[in-house]
Amino acid sequence: MAFGKNKVIFAYVPAIIDLFVQLAFINFEAILLGRLSPIVLAGAGIGGQVLLFLFVFLLTFAMGSSLLISLELGKGEKEKAREIFGRAVIYVFLLSILLAIICYSSAKFIFEQIFKTNYETNVIAKTYFRTLSLFLPIISIDFFIISLLRGTGETIKSMTLSLVVNLTNAFLSYTLIYGKFGIPLLGARGAAIAIGLSHTVGLILSISFFIRDKLNFKLLLIKGVDFGILKKLFKVGIPATLEQILWGIGQLFLVALISRTSIDELAVMQALFRIQMLVGIVYQAIGIVSLSFFARAVGAKSPRAIIRFSRTTFKLAILSALIFGLLFAFLPHQILQLFFTDKKAIALGSRVLRFIAILQISKASVISVSSLLRAKGDLIWLVVTNGVFMLFFEIFLGIVFVNTLGYGIFGAWAVMGLDESFKTLLHLKRATKTGIKNL
Repeated sequence: MAFGKNKVIFAYVPAIIDLFVQLAFINFEAILLGRLSPIVLAGAGIGGQVLLFLFVFLLTFAMGSSLLISLELGKGEKEKAREIFGRAVIYVFLLSILLAIICYSSAKFIFEQIFKTNYETNVIAKTYFRTLSLFLPIISIDFFIISLLRGTGETIKSMTLSLVVNLTNAFLSYTLIYGKFGIPLLGARGAAIAIGLSHTVGLILSISFFIRDKLNFKLLLIKGVDFGILKKLFKVGIPATLEQILWGIGQLFLVALISRTSIDELAVMQALFRIQMLVGIVYQAIGIVSLSFFARAVGAKSPRAIIRFSRTTFKLAILSALIFGLLFAFLPHQILQLFFTDKKAIALGSRVLRFIAILQISKASVISVSSLLRAKGDLIWLVVTNGVFMLFFEIFLGIVFVNTLGYGIFGAWAVMGLDESFKTLLHLKRATKTGIKNL
């Protein structure tokens, strides 16, 4: 198989557009909610983050399938790749039903016992969380299909589906949050309904693509379970899931610490998270596409291609980080004005965003080098380092910086930056010394 540099870069562009549109909508939703009230943004933000954390359990199949499919494509086994795709979709659907039941029934405990904010924020968080839970099977399947297409190099098709979902989402969010066209104002509940309905549209379009055979994979109606494929999915997917769960625990722990300081800092933290997510999609796109090409190179047993991808990926990641770092450093006030009208929130957010500008190199680098280790099969290393670093930086240093030293939101971002910087150095050293492991 050909591994031309132009082909790699061409695959990055639609992936970046795809993820940019997806995260742009998340920020658009935050702007709409923030202009209703900082409390509405804080409540919906917490609800969304908790659901996103629970959502990572589906990564067992998403990450596992993407890597296995790319390996099979690298070997030239297209039919095997298609079978893995079809089976993975069925497994995700069954898991998402169970997850939806757990999410809906546990909402009261999560938001009343773990996140002890004021009463109004808790009510909004529970409403947003439970409404999204009702749509979780539909959201899961649609999200999974788009992610799997993106993760296996089908970036133009994933971009098309993502554009439809997010443009629909933007229109419905404006309509339902603010109560336009004769519909009552629904606030955070309207935002959740808009997400569910837009993914319903996306899933219908995905199915129509499969029926008309415009996608290179089969949506199979499979009888029985192939335990060989299921074992491989778990072998590759569980470490990736644990890696993301550990990362998510660290993020939620920092949010929980900030939630006990002040509602202003919590609202600013949610806005900054969304800003970082928006620029982080460029880093994620580079990482996702790189994983696909790394895995195909591994499947084709082409060390020279792995080296070439590594250099291209790292250069793109650093260049992107420098661009966004400069934007954060010189335009923080203008960026925060998109989220808030409150001058106090804008001033606080601007100061923190200038600090976050310094962290962009480490954020881009750790995603890039992690993709190489993942494709080489060094999955246990990634889980162990994420676990150890989460316990030391996000938990231990988080308590010290945020509470003990009183650095608040600055302390939270400082420990994330330290985590990613040291992790990047360790991963780089590891990537140059280890060989390819058997998946």
